[in-house]
Amino acid sequence: MVFYTGNGAYSTITEPANPVLQFIGLVPLALGIFFYLTWKRKWDTYFFSKKLTKKSLFFFFPLLIVLILIVIGNKGLNLSSLSNVFLMFIMQVLIVAFIEETFFRGFMLKMLLYKGMKNAVILSSFLFGITHF
Repeated sequence: MVFYTGNGAYSTITEPANPVLQFIGLVPLALGIFFYLTWKRKWDTYFFSKKLTKKSLFFFFPLLIVLILIVIGNKGLNLSSLSNVFLMFIMQVLIVAFIEETFFRGFMLKMLLYKGMKNAVILSSFLFGITHF
């Protein structure tokens, strides 16, 4: 969590010219989490046991709508920076989302379950919100 927060603070303060640089620092953290869960065979422990079904894919539809609204709001995509947009999309989806979901819904939620499901969800959601403040 300290590494994740530190990377966010560094990116905010330095404002790198290339937006991809904001997320490069998260790659080692994502790889570390991935290898830990794989090596220790803990994927099922941290809620990753459900299979992706056609019905569950339906819930990704709102994300597509949000993406379309962002593109419309930005008056389309600048084709000269399309590679940056694609790279940013990959970094956001594969790196940032993986880290956040694993940490907040996996590790943290599991650690807080002793306080009861409702309290664990509320507290982990609150902490998730604080990191995005």
